[in-house]
Amino acid sequence: SGLRDCQWIGCSTPQDWKHCEKHGAAYKAVTVRHGITWQDCMGTPGFKAKHGITGRMFLSCGGYWPNKAMRELARTFEIANPRDSVLVTTGYDNRMDLMPEESSLVKPMLLEDRQEVLSAIHDADCLIMHSYQEGFGLVLLEAMLNQTPWIARNIAGAELMKDHGRVYSSDAELMMHLRNFDRSRFDIRAAYEHVTSNHMIWNTVDDIEQVVINQNKI
Repeated sequence: SGLRDCQWIGCSTPQDWKHCEKHGAAYKAVTVRHGITWQDCMGTPGFKAKHGITGRMFLSCGGYWPNKAMRELARTFEIANPRDSVLVTTGYDNRMDLMPEESSLVKPMLLEDRQEVLSAIHDADCLIMHSYQEGFGLVLLEAMLNQTPWIARNIAGAELMKDHGRVYSSDAELMMHLRNFDRSRFDIRAAYEHVTSNHMIWNTVDDIEQVVINQNKI
């Protein structure tokens, strides 16, 4: 009913456009980029020190929901066993009992304080988005803003921004990325410049405004 009744449909990922085409609503589709706010997404150092993490920290955050596949990620991480590394997973709710079990390689946490999550993103050596489904995956933008490399399943925003991170389509590919991870191979400065130039909230507002301007010209 939303697709039917709206005037425009804002799209920012290839999946958005395909969804509109599938339901015969492509004629309403317009480009509206996802954006984040600087002041709400910039983390500060301290997370690793607070939790006694001395080696490399891979991080996956966003909650313990089925689409996040946190348990599957934990199992894959333990099989890959990247050197001198730990996987931290975070969420604020475990009502579905999908939090991974703690081990020497996996540290699951319940974090209600968003500032602590942002500190984790800031301190992480690499962020992983293992989700099967995402609207965009704003956490990738948050990672780029905090100059943290990312690895993600090839969906949504990751597919759109694959030049600024690493993507995978199978557990085997993910394990390869984990075992061969080298921060120096990521151009985090280019990723930072991309997010600050294209995916801030004012870019979203500009896109919406442009849709209205274009409509008024017709």
